[in-house]
Amino acid sequence: PTLLQNLNQNPRTLLPKFYGLYCVQSGGKNIRVVVMNNILPRVVKMHLKFDLKGSTYKRRASKKEKEKSSPTYKDLDFMQDIPEGLMLDADTFTALVKTLQRDCLVLESFKIMDYSLLLGVHNIDQQEREQQSEGAHSTSDEKRPVGQKALYSTAMESIQGGAVRGEPIDTDDAMGGIPAVNGKGERLLLHVGIIDILQSYRFIKRLEHTWKALVHDGDTVSVHRPSFYAERFFKFMTNTVFRK
Repeated sequence: PTLLQNLNQNPRTLLPKFYGLYCVQSGGKNIRVVVMNNILPRVVKMHLKFDLKGSTYKRRASKKEKEKSSPTYKDLDFMQDIPEGLMLDADTFTALVKTLQRDCLVLESFKIMDYSLLLGVHNIDQQEREQQSEGAHSTSDEKRPVGQKALYSTAMESIQGGAVRGEPIDTDDAMGGIPAVNGKGERLLLHVGIIDILQSYRFIKRLEHTWKALVHDGDTVSVHRPSFYAERFFKFMTNTVFRK
């Protein structure tokens, strides 16, 4: 089986969709470019972004990263800043769990590891407060490129199966985000996807894990054998990050 067959057989997936692989020659070198779907819609503001692996060893955003206008935080940052997790209604939680479970099994079967869950959090209440303080109104519809509704594959579609191919996708300003609330009761829309799935468990990774396991706790390091990695990843996402 291939990832393409998996995607065709199962539209409910958070795995990336590869649109093309190109090779460009420059200065005598081959530069390969992979084109895939964008997980975070650019017309929706992400108030928080996370790259999550389920590992706690050195999984904290660097000082340089935190100085960016839109930093990407990591596992330890999530556990510190959102200890109560992100709460979904029962049906949505079940759909997300089933999708993550199947994706992890697929990646494990291909001996793929070191992947991450990219999580973008749009805070509806925070957005409304910002608009009120600026005296501004949402211009999402004006900014949205022509055809984006038809081309964009949303987070909700990824866990619920989505529209039949070729049909227009009705996504309002939420752009198909997954509804959730945080510990403060603020309304959120989540955009999620599994990224960095092209790392197979080769000899160098086995060496890296053996060394790290000798020096550190083997269960906390990011690099691990595919079966353990998938299990730890799934457990972290469904126990710590997302909650019913």
